[in-house]
Amino acid sequence: DTYPPPDDTKLPHVVVNLDLPPQLRWKEAIAPVKEDIVTLIRTITDHFNKYVLVAADIALDLLLNTLPEPYQSEIEGVAKVIGVSEGEVALYNIFYELFTLCTSIIEEDASGQLFHGRNLDFGK
Repeated sequence: DTYPPPDDTKLPHVVVNLDLPPQLRWKEAIAPVKEDIVTLIRTITDHFNKYVLVAADIALDLLLNTLPEPYQSEIEGVAKVIGVSEGEVALYNIFYELFTLCTSIIEEDASGQLFHGRNLDFGK
């Protein structure tokens, strides 16, 4: 009963224009769900000690500075749209890798077709 999903749970179709500057690419996709994203972030961070969050934010800001372009600028743009620190956005971009050891792979073939694969290493 979960597929196809009920109409009231379907996600909107969005186009991420990779020709835009990296800071602006995700704005159209995330602006409509900004409050939901912030609520999710706050739900998770409410379970951490504030000093742990400050240390993590400093460390993740340093990590962000090591990321190649355009990833660094994309994270900066997302942080600006949703109104949280760049370190928090960096954290949630690597959250699965930190806590469940999942792997994501994005590859482009010779014709420009993009492929995305992800394994979810949780459960039994």
